[in-house]
Amino acid sequence: SLGKGEDPDSEHVSEHLTASAVFADIDWDLEEAADTMAKGGFRHLVVVEGGNLAGIISMRDIMRIWRPSARLVK
Repeated sequence: SLGKGEDPDSEHVSEHLTASAVFADIDWDLEEAADTMAKGGFRHLVVVEGGNLAGIISMRDIMRIWRPSARLVK
């Protein structure tokens, strides 16, 4: 918004939504989720169960499982 010279105080979320969202089913395995993220260039996927929001999974979540020894130290 700022980069386009727009006023963030007058902008609404509805003006910046992703029109074609991709969802993951809760029964997907991590490989399917990771492949979907990679193909779509996403870092996060909304996860649904029976049409309802179950949560959000990120590429970071997947990497924590696949590469536990590579966790960032805080």
